[in-house]
Amino acid sequence: MPVDLKHYRELGVAPDASEDAIKKAYRKLALQHHPDKGGDPEKFKAISTAFAVLSDPEKRAAYDRYGEGGAPPGFGGGGMPGGGGRGGMPGFTFASGGADIDPHEIFAAFFGSGAGGLGGGLGGGRGGGGFRRAGGRAFGGGMGGMGGLGGMGGMGGMGGSPFFEMPGFDTSSDSESPHAGGHGRAHGHGTPKPPPVTRELQLTLEELYAGVTKRLRVTRRVRGQAESKVLEIEAKPGWKAGTKVTFAGEGDDGGDLVFVIGEKAHARFRRAGDDLEVHAACALADLLRGKAVDVPHLDPAVPPATVRLDALAPDQNGRLCVRVVGRGMPLSSAKRERGGGRAFGDLLVVAHVDCALPAAQRDAVRAALGA
Repeated sequence: MPVDLKHYRELGVAPDASEDAIKKAYRKLALQHHPDKGGDPEKFKAISTAFAVLSDPEKRAAYDRYGEGGAPPGFGGGGMPGGGGRGGMPGFTFASGGADIDPHEIFAAFFGSGAGGLGGGLGGGRGGGGFRRAGGRAFGGGMGGMGGLGGMGGMGGMGGSPFFEMPGFDTSSDSESPHAGGHGRAHGHGTPKPPPVTRELQLTLEELYAGVTKRLRVTRRVRGQAESKVLEIEAKPGWKAGTKVTFAGEGDDGGDLVFVIGEKAHARFRRAGDDLEVHAACALADLLRGKAVDVPHLDPAVPPATVRLDALAPDQNGRLCVRVVGRGMPLSSAKRERGGGRAFGDLLVVAHVDCALPAAQRDAVRAALGA
């Protein structure tokens, strides 16, 4: 157990967190607390200090053993971890207390050249010399293809805004889910952003019910060259057709890439908002006897619901229906709160009655009705 947990608490990670977990935590917190986005500079520096220590295996080992400022002489070098085989990045000497740390240089090193500020001329001259304009286009500072941070893949000097990140796909909205590209080209004041590229992603009703993760290979044009990559979309249970998932900077020439969710037609069920409808034929004799029938669920793992046909009643459209509560689509967290904890919509069983009767039965019905 580390003798000091301060840096772990700053990043919100466990003492045994992996390198990937530490990078993800820094990515999220650095973007959230960056001063150019209105964040607290001291909080931003504390996050950067914690990351500088915990992302370097030697410094982390010293910190775990001796705590902040307690490492003996010679423990841990002065370079940035993963400096492309050059013994660390020149100019980075990290003391445990953070006195020698420039958080903006760490930010620029992590997100790529030109990322010390917000990119596109908004961040000042930090991060490898900032942006220089040539012919109305914005380019990143000259840091080239850096070897990465603590094992992180190389990040070339594309000058992309780090606030177009691609985190763990926190899709908290029912209607639109913004993601980020992570290396989209910056657009200065003189270069208009290209229009978004829109694509449709068709999902089955079962996938919209249970949720699904889709990995999609997409190709975009960057300065006339084709570039492909794999994007991941995590569709949450209950998403509707028309939900938008936006990957900022992942379209052509740094524009946005927008996926619009579509719904494939189902052979038996039809969606109506958060409810499901199932249509079934029944004989008039079964209706009159109040026969009990089993109605299957969209999810085969859920047992069928038993419905008595004599419970059918006309709805506002004149259809004979019976409502089975809690057998519809999953509700969003916001709707659950508004609905008193209800987790699902309802299932509407719509009956189509076959009124054809044999002659003897028709005569018996007439006699019973006095006709």
